[in-house]
Amino acid sequence: MSNEDLVKKVRNSIIAMRPVLPITQPLDLGSVGTIDDDGVFHYLGTIGSMLGLNSLGGELTPVINKDLAWSLSTGKNVKVGIGAKADTTGEFSKFANARGNATISFESANSSFLAVKGLTTRELAEPQLLINAMLSAYKADQFRWKEDWVFIYQLGIAHRRTIILSSQANTKVLLKGSGKLAAGAAANVDLAAGFQFEISTNSVEQLVGTKNDVAFYNAYRVKDSWFSSPHAQNALRMSFGTEVAMYPKVQLSPTKVFSKV
Repeated sequence: MSNEDLVKKVRNSIIAMRPVLPITQPLDLGSVGTIDDDGVFHYLGTIGSMLGLNSLGGELTPVINKDLAWSLSTGKNVKVGIGAKADTTGEFSKFANARGNATISFESANSSFLAVKGLTTRELAEPQLLINAMLSAYKADQFRWKEDWVFIYQLGIAHRRTIILSSQANTKVLLKGSGKLAAGAAANVDLAAGFQFEISTNSVEQLVGTKNDVAFYNAYRVKDSWFSSPHAQNALRMSFGTEVAMYPKVQLSPTKVFSKV
C-alpha cells in the first residue's frame, strides 16, 4: 500500500511528524531503522546498542496537549457518516437500527482515515550527542552506520486514536459506537474514541479507539552536505583555485551532515 499522501499530510499538519507505519510498529526514542518509499519504518535496533552508547542523554519534559482534536483523510471521496448519517445500506443493513454506529467509505485505493484526541510529545534532550556519534560512525566505517539508517529523536503519543488504511477501492468500514454521539452533532474527530471496529467490505489495516500508543515520530539521518554537490564543488574550485588548501574547512570531497527525515 502506498502511504505517500498520508505521510505528507501528517508532516504538513499541526502534528508535524511522520505517522508510525506499520501502524502497530513499537518504537521508542533512539530506535534505529530505515524508511522505505511507502513511509514504512523497518526496525533495526537502537542507536545505543548499535553504537555502544550507555546513555541517550535524557529527555526533555514531555509536552502534553490534552485539547488537541484533529483528523484527516486521504484518497478520493472519503465519506464519514456518524449516528443517523451512517451508511448502513447493502451489506451493513443489519446495523441500520444501531444509532451509535459510524461508517467510513473509501472510493479509491490507498486511502486512509486518521483521528486523534490529545497528544503527548517526548523528545531527546541532547540529540546532538547521538548525531555526533552517528556521523563519527559513518565516517569511520560505512558498514557500522549506513547512509539510509535513521534514529528517532521525537515521539508523539496519541491519547486516543483511530486509524484505518484501505489498500482497495470501494471499501466501506463500520465502527460500532456507544450511541452517545447519536443525539448531538458529531465530527470526524469523535471517531478517535468511543468506537470499535465491527466489519469492512474489504480487508483494511486498523486501530480503533486505542489509548496512549506511539502514533508519530521524527528522525535524523546522514545526508550529503550542499558543499559536496557537483555544482558546489565547481564553484569552490573557481573561487579558490590553487589556494583551496588555505581553507581547511572547505574540502573538495563529499561532506556528510545530518538532516531530519
